[in-house]
Parts: sequence; structure tokens; C-alpha cells
Amino acid sequence: MRIQSTLLITAISTLCLLGTPACDSGSEGEDESESESESESESESESEAESESESESESESTGDGDGDGDGDGDGDGDGDGDGDGDGDGDGDGFGDIDLTIKYEGSASGRMTIAAFGACPPAGPPAAFAQVESPTFPHMQTLSGVAEGPACVMAYIDLEPTSPTAPGAEDPIGTVDGITVDAAMAVAAEITLVDPS
Repeated sequence: MRIQSTLLITAISTLCLLGTPACDSGSEGEDESESESESESESESESEAESESESESESESTGDGDGDGDGDGDGDGDGDGDGDGDGDGDGDGFGDIDLTIKYEGSASGRMTIAAFGACPPAGPPAAFAQVESPTFPHMQTLSGVAEGPACVMAYIDLEPTSPTAPGAEDPIGTVDGITVDAAMAVAAEITLVDPS
């Protein structure tokens, strides 16, 4: 068998060298087979590439969905935190005192009105006002007084004038026991009395 196969291969090679049609047909068949194999390989490669592209697209879609979900959660948390913080810090802790000041004497001059945390007054006033030549009863509002206990003093500053503190000659009056509330103004009344 080996001898016959060797002789057959030798004969075919001889025919190809002589350029016979049979040898050409065999070559063309082989070429066509090779072309078909290459085409099939290219088709398989294209199919694999499409499969990979579809897999990547699915992965990207899944990633986007997760990211959007996380982002929405963060937004809700920030909104709730900011809203609660702003609502709790709106109070300023200061209120108003609406005063009615009365005087039945004959003295006239500049009237000084001052609010303090307690009486007798010590330190600078929490609120301050001056009125030139008032008529009585006089209505006055002191604003920006800190919440809590307060005392108000009023006096007419006669000669020799002392705008920061009452003198022995000045008609004076005080009211104590006021509780200032930032939610609403508190009313108080003072009656000035001439020195005895």
C-alpha cells in the first residue's frame, strides 16, 4: 500500500509539472475550500465580536441603573437634613417691651428710657431710647431685649443734665418683674415720681 500511494503521489506531481487540466482543477478546488474556511472563520469572529458588544452594553445599562438609584437616595437624605436644621434655628431669642409711661408733675425735658436684665441696673442697657419733651401718657416700644427677666427705668433729665444716669433732681420711675418673650411683645407701665 505504501508503494502504491507513493507512486500515485509521484504521478500527480508529474502531471502538475506538465500543466495538465486535472492538476489545475485540483488546485482550484483546494483554493475554494481554503476560501470557504476563511469565510467561515471571519463569520465566527464577527459573531463573537457582536456577542461581546451586547454583553458590554448590558453591563453599562446595569451600572447606570445602580448609579441613578444611589444618587436619588443621597439627594433625599440631604434635603431632609437641611430642612430640619433650618427649621430648628429660626428663633432669635429677642423680644419687645411695649411701655406706657405716666407722669403728673410739672418738670419738662429729655426723657431717657432703658431696659436692663435686673434692677438695680448694672452695666450697659439691653435697649435704650431718648424722647425730647414728651407728653404724657407716653407710649414707647423697646425692641431687641433678650428673652428672660427684665427691668425698665425711665427719667426726665433735668439740669444739670446726665444722659447716662439719673440725678437726684430727676423725676424717675422703674418697673421690675418683666419677662421678655420672643414670640410676643410684653406690656408694662411706669409712673414717674418727682424727688422728695
